[in-house]
Amino acid sequence: MPAPGDCKWGDSAEAAVLRALKWFQFNQSQDGAWGNSEIPADRVACASLGLLAFLAHGETVTSEQYGETVMRALKFLLDSQNDNGEFVSTEDAAGTYAQTMAVYAVGEAFGMMRIPALRSSMEKGLQVLIDGQHDRGGFTYGFSGSRFGDAHDSEERRKQLPDRRDTALSAWCCQAMKAARVAGASNPGLAEAMEKAAADLRRASCPDDGGFFADGTIDKPDGKRDFTTTAMAVFALQLLGHGRDNEVRQGLQFLQAARCDWDHPGRWPMQGWYFITKARFFAGGTAWTKWNHEFASQFVQRQTRNENPAENGAWVSPGTSLFEGYESCEDSARAYATALAALTLQTHFIRSFLLHEDYTLPEDDEAVEILIL
Repeated sequence: MPAPGDCKWGDSAEAAVLRALKWFQFNQSQDGAWGNSEIPADRVACASLGLLAFLAHGETVTSEQYGETVMRALKFLLDSQNDNGEFVSTEDAAGTYAQTMAVYAVGEAFGMMRIPALRSSMEKGLQVLIDGQHDRGGFTYGFSGSRFGDAHDSEERRKQLPDRRDTALSAWCCQAMKAARVAGASNPGLAEAMEKAAADLRRASCPDDGGFFADGTIDKPDGKRDFTTTAMAVFALQLLGHGRDNEVRQGLQFLQAARCDWDHPGRWPMQGWYFITKARFFAGGTAWTKWNHEFASQFVQRQTRNENPAENGAWVSPGTSLFEGYESCEDSARAYATALAALTLQTHFIRSFLLHEDYTLPEDDEAVEILIL
């Protein structure tokens, strides 16, 4: 597998990531989050994704340039978490997604820094996901129809379909569970939850074309099949150790027709390209080398470049600027698009031990004593 520097876009991609990190540093709110939204789920999601962009670059609370930025983002997430483990109310779709992103971010942070307070936060947040899983392995908005939904009943949660399962949500949950497991989470039932999630995702595969269904019930897959949903399912299965499964091979075949075209994006394009890049990277081969050049050139060229530090280094999702009548799906915050773009360009920096269970992390007491005040 070629290193990033072997591609002519390697140096340009790294420069683009550095501009993005500086944009995040300049635009961070006083409370540690990003974006202008007053919706709690949006703030938690953007704080989590922004933090992940720094972690992917190896930045921690001890980093000379970005340590304070990382610390403030972590403090925001920890201060947002309640006694039940929720970083934000998981009554609706937005809150459920934000919860998974926060668990993923805190799990990555604990794995890298071994700060004891992060272990507690990670495990409490992770338990919400484990308790929120259907018996058959799927996940749905509000975690309705699960132990968590039953224990935290509300009018908003009751509006959700209790037997629905959602492939995209499952993919984010799988990322969070894998990061927490590698970081050493001790939650009972975590390994079982991951295997159940893999089984649910395999059932969402369509044998006709290799794509993955977007949703359906816990017993019957349904909904559209597209590149985004397929990439999310494929990468989640790769993470969970099922990269050689027939469903994954068929899904990768389906993804061969995917393109990174800023002028003709699909729904949720930034999320789609993020997962397509990850799935193809871990598959390797010519499918990755071709895609690497295609997406990197598009991302680098579409980054905002000007002298205003409040704008320089950011991305705006192409899903927000299409023709009239198009259903925009990524208009919540520039921070969302910028974080996903930076993470996509850093795919080659993903800690390779995420795919291996035999990696040994340092013990908690080997970390520098750091208090998140």
